[in-house]
Amino acid sequence: MITVAIIHSNTRIQQITQMIDYLSLHPKYASWQKIILNDGPVCLIQPDGYEIINVPRTNHLYCRANVWNAAVTASNHDTLVMMDGDRLPHFEYFNYLQYLDYNTIIYCQQLWQASDVAKLHTHLEFLKSKRNPDSFYVADERHTIQNGNVPPTKNPMSGCVAFNKHRYKEWGGMSERFKGWGFNDVDCYYRAFVNDCKFINLPLPEVHLYHKRELSYKAFMGMNAYNGVMFYDSWNLPIHATVHKWLKDLHLSVKTARSMDLIGFCNLSSLQLN
Repeated sequence: MITVAIIHSNTRIQQITQMIDYLSLHPKYASWQKIILNDGPVCLIQPDGYEIINVPRTNHLYCRANVWNAAVTASNHDTLVMMDGDRLPHFEYFNYLQYLDYNTIIYCQQLWQASDVAKLHTHLEFLKSKRNPDSFYVADERHTIQNGNVPPTKNPMSGCVAFNKHRYKEWGGMSERFKGWGFNDVDCYYRAFVNDCKFINLPLPEVHLYHKRELSYKAFMGMNAYNGVMFYDSWNLPIHATVHKWLKDLHLSVKTARSMDLIGFCNLSSLQLN
């Protein structure tokens, strides 16, 4: 038995609707515990068979750790599958969950970005064929920054990932220190890695459904820059050149990022957080 927990934002109803239609085609769908984790106070969708958990923001800031921790608390089963509401993993992914043990984390290795909105059958055909993508599907840019032990594939803790909920608590889970976007998933990977978790990266595709960017690029860059400094400092790693570039583009410094919280940092750089 497994719990499938989907992270949802009311700005992405089209994406989660397509995901639910997709998941409902799986032969074991009816047996899953299904949860929607809504990023906000009110969820605008109520699909049959899903428990809705509203996770309010703090000071308008999204916190991925709060959402994941809510899923861990609500899960009735040891095996928990966390899914972003704009991702479609290959169906074979769920078949491999029978091999998930207490210390194992399972995720899809390949991440492809749909370049536009498409009907579900288009994504089904791509996932079924596992062929080289045409111009409609491109390699997603959201791969990990190479540093230390981060693998050169999709970050294991992003998109769709399965693990044992009790083991999650033991390795420290996802840190609530990270607010907004950026590096929360990389930090979570490091926590699991240093606690000797075993990662299984399946050679399967995962599709990132198209949606418009909800934040300005400057705001997205600012959050990543701030969280990047916090991540590299916390693991005593040299700050990556990409983070230095983001800070330079914002006309800010590492020292500034270290001296204030995220809201102060974003206010200083005139970033709109919501």
